[in-house]
Amino acid sequence: MNRRRKLTVALVALTTTLAIGAACTFPDPEFVPDSQLPGEGGPQGGEEGGPTGDAISEAPVVDATARTDATERVPDGACDLTTDCDCDNDTYFRSQCDAGQGDAAIKLDCDDLDPLRNPGADFSEAKPDPSQSPEGDWNCDKELTRAYPINLTCGGIPCGGGQGFKGAGPKCGEEADYFECQDLGLFGGSCQAVKIDRRKQPCK
Repeated sequence: MNRRRKLTVALVALTTTLAIGAACTFPDPEFVPDSQLPGEGGPQGGEEGGPTGDAISEAPVVDATARTDATERVPDGACDLTTDCDCDNDTYFRSQCDAGQGDAAIKLDCDDLDPLRNPGADFSEAKPDPSQSPEGDWNCDKELTRAYPINLTCGGIPCGGGQGFKGAGPKCGEEADYFECQDLGLFGGSCQAVKIDRRKQPCK
């Protein structure tokens, strides 16, 4: 009886020692908030998922011009269109001026009342005037060019890492959530759209 009891005590001691040793060799468990779990607005992305708008993105941001007091539109009637060939002082003449007619080397202004809109314009984050056609065509080429991609879709192996707005995205000069495709490693690999910040859509 004593021998059996001693053997039991020895086994209990050995089991306890092994358990303590194992606890010392494995990292402490990490508790994930519900907000980060799949299906709870976590890192799988989507309209509710991913980091909040406070997250700082390492993705490149387009350096676009903004509307300032110095680049406000010229009010209607503030310029004599019969004598002034450059009402908005952006160095581009409008097509009605004799100074620009017949010279193919001169690029003509398509909106002589807006200093932000001319053939030399780059991307602008300003909201376009409804008179623009198409809206957001700041460089007078009669085409709309967006700075950031739209209709972002994620998938494939490996995850492409693309970026952009979901769906049609915001209108030119307006702001919306901006996403990046990331492989989150869920259940053996999952390429998901993760919100990385909020951005305006510059156009030209």
